[in-house]
Amino acid sequence: VVFDEADRLFEMGFAEQLQELLALMPSSRQTALFSATLPKSLVEFATAGLSNPLLIRLDADTKLSEDLKNVFLSVQTESKDSMLLYLLKNVVNTLEQLTIVFAATKYHVEYLQELLKSYGFKVGYIYGSLDQEAREQAIINFRNGVWSILIVTDVASRGIDIPLLDNVINYDFPCKPKLFVHRVGRAARAGRSGTAYSLVAPDELPYLIDLQLFLGHKLILASNNSSISQTSSLLGTPMQEWMDEEEETIRQKIS
Repeated sequence: VVFDEADRLFEMGFAEQLQELLALMPSSRQTALFSATLPKSLVEFATAGLSNPLLIRLDADTKLSEDLKNVFLSVQTESKDSMLLYLLKNVVNTLEQLTIVFAATKYHVEYLQELLKSYGFKVGYIYGSLDQEAREQAIINFRNGVWSILIVTDVASRGIDIPLLDNVINYDFPCKPKLFVHRVGRAARAGRSGTAYSLVAPDELPYLIDLQLFLGHKLILASNNSSISQTSSLLGTPMQEWMDEEEETIRQKIS
């Protein structure tokens, strides 16, 4: 029996149901649990009632890949659309690289997909209530380069395997540090480099501080002499002129 995304099953409160399922199965079974993060409750569950359990961890020494570059951008909530557009137009190579954008809800996902599509980007989306056939086709389109941008929610992203992902953009900053690790861990795999861009609104700054405490990193405010290492994170404020032009075109499209 295999429990995939086991951390999420526990977060949703299914521990009792999982125990009931195991009680109905033969004692000679082999049980495997997989998770990108490993909460304490999951460790206890994995060792309870099992014969000779073996725990294999790939994150014992580091929570993030050394090949992953993290960029945090402090922006106002109303400027997130224009900042996202600036990144995709001027920073991310959307012609040759694959990029996943994380948004909070399916309504954010649909809105961003329509917005980016109106600018000519090859973009698709996945959210939790999308039917399975549409989800599978979306992943095929993304992996084959038909779309270079895929906008997803956290629920929808579970189980998505994109081995050659180049960039992750957090349009909405995750409220839990382990959720951040789960998101950005999709880039910089198997020796490849990758970049995570996170847009941080004022009300999301506490989540960023929690993340730095979880990672054990120092949060450094960007300046001309700033440098970033594996034990520090750089937080910068984009220049307003980067976004002014985009904000005007967005207003025109929405109106």
